[in-house]
Amino acid sequence: MHRRWTDGDEHRAGHGPREPARGRIQQPTQSALQNYIQSLIPSKIPQPDAETLLMFYFPSTTTITLDGLTSCTGFGGYHNAMVVNGVTFAYAIMPECPVGTTGPTLLQYTTLAASHEIAEAATDPFSATLVGGQLSYYIDYNDSASWAWADIVGGEVGDMCFDDLGLGQDETMENGFMVQRIWSNAQGAAGHEPCLPRWRRPITTSRRRSG
Repeated sequence: MHRRWTDGDEHRAGHGPREPARGRIQQPTQSALQNYIQSLIPSKIPQPDAETLLMFYFPSTTTITLDGLTSCTGFGGYHNAMVVNGVTFAYAIMPECPVGTTGPTLLQYTTLAASHEIAEAATDPFSATLVGGQLSYYIDYNDSASWAWADIVGGEVGDMCFDDLGLGQDETMENGFMVQRIWSNAQGAAGHEPCLPRWRRPITTSRRRSG
């Protein structure tokens, strides 16, 4: 759920307003953001349903805090879920983070982060606390076959393909937009490199061997 990045709890993808606008909530916490989202329903956002994903994009002037972490230094986006009027739905928070003179542009970084959160919210949309303690898709760390992945941050389909070496191995271009490669059980079960789309050369990781 986090793209170092980092996510919170852990589709019909909806489009949330680019709010809070400049000068509004400047340092929101997760609870403040949920209160804000609830205040928008249904006056500015129609009542979401269980297949809704609301995406909120924040300007660089807004600093978001989550579990003691700060946006852009501790995480680059997160998704979570909440209940309004008895309906559980997913949402994602996307801060605008500064980019360097080399590497992805601001637009590329934004679409890269958004693709990570959209894929994870589609496959693991609801917080375990909201659905009886059971996540949808999350790696099973009780299975010894999964222990080699114990060093990654999170166990969702975006996290599993995150390039912790910073070599850009988790990035790909789709129709001119930069997106993150996403884990495929089917590819892995077939003995192929499990992150799709396939990268231009074998991926390198720094996972520890277990046992």
